[in-house]
Amino acid sequence: MYLKRLGLRNFRTYKELDLELPPGLCVLFGENGRGKSNLMEAIYLLALTKSHRAESEREVISFEALEEVPYTRIVGTANHFDGTDVTVQVDMALSVPMANAKIPSHLAKRIRVNGIPR
Repeated sequence: MYLKRLGLRNFRTYKELDLELPPGLCVLFGENGRGKSNLMEAIYLLALTKSHRAESEREVISFEALEEVPYTRIVGTANHFDGTDVTVQVDMALSVPMANAKIPSHLAKRIRVNGIPR
């Protein structure tokens, strides 16, 4: 099985990304602070539905999105060995607190596999 496509919206430093990946080995390289670790974190999150880096999953939502619509979406399409595609989508959103509320926003996470909620 290999990851064929990765889509990010409001994930850490990525406002929007649609990346097609070739089969086989992929090497990520670039200067520090360009998002290589963020890509790896997104792939990890798709596989295990949790971040290996964030203390709180709220941290994966980009700072700009927190000021606008506080959500992130990670979508990956993997090609299975039998040739079929599997699409996994993870959506996370913060509920918008009421004015002057002292209760922190609640994080809602939704996971879909081939469009079916899990």
